[in-house]
Amino acid sequence: MLLISGALQIFSNIQTQQTTIAHQQQLIAQGASKSVSSFIQEKFSVLETTVRLAKPAVVSPEEQKQILESLLVPQPAFRQLVLLDAQDQELAQASRISQVAAGRLAERFGGDLLVQIKQGKKYISSVYIDPVTSEPLVIMAVPARNALGDFQGTLAAEVNLQVDLWDLVDQLKWARQVTLTWWIDKAI
Repeated sequence: MLLISGALQIFSNIQTQQTTIAHQQQLIAQGASKSVSSFIQEKFSVLETTVRLAKPAVVSPEEQKQILESLLVPQPAFRQLVLLDAQDQELAQASRISQVAAGRLAERFGGDLLVQIKQGKKYISSVYIDPVTSEPLVIMAVPARNALGDFQGTLAAEVNLQVDLWDLVDQLKWARQVTLTWWIDKAI
């Protein structure tokens, strides 16, 4: 009788601990989701603020380049930036990488990006991996409009996800390890 009672108690404890761990992991995942969403929204906000305040589509070519280069300093996740006019012609670009590699950004602009931007919507691409550095990247773009709301161009950035999001992945690994350690300690 004691053996059956002990086995049932152990079974009940295991189920309770599994439920607790599942709940903790769900909370960790929700936190990670919020962090990723916050990261993406911050980058969109920087691009939109730049378009709204600096009006890069209507300033001189020298000022356009200076605006883009000034974004690279406080935003380490931006690998390269490009400003296009309303006809999708490159006006200016700035990059942290070589000019040869930087030239590939415009090649990644598909019809989907340009259609979305001309409709006044923000754009974010699927994640892709740089073949040279193996870093995860996305392209983010926002429309540039004048005071009347007329489309004047596109500001696009290639964003390195490894810069900030790898820290998040490390935090998730740590949180998972702490959860498993807690469960093992509890079981002993």
